[in-house]
Amino acid sequence: RRDTGGTGLGLAISRDIAHAHHGTLGIEDSPHGAHFVLRLPLLDRNAIGE
Repeated sequence: RRDTGGTGLGLAISRDIAHAHHGTLGIEDSPHGAHFVLRLPLLDRNAIGE
């Protein structure tokens, strides 16, 4: 159910944030309805000098 008064931008903004961090945000089917999947790359600690 969608409440009234929203702009509907939440998913688009969330996807843009995921992309900014070299990840993805998608929707997959599941037995219980929509399943949102956020994938982000692991941090390579060697790349930042630790």
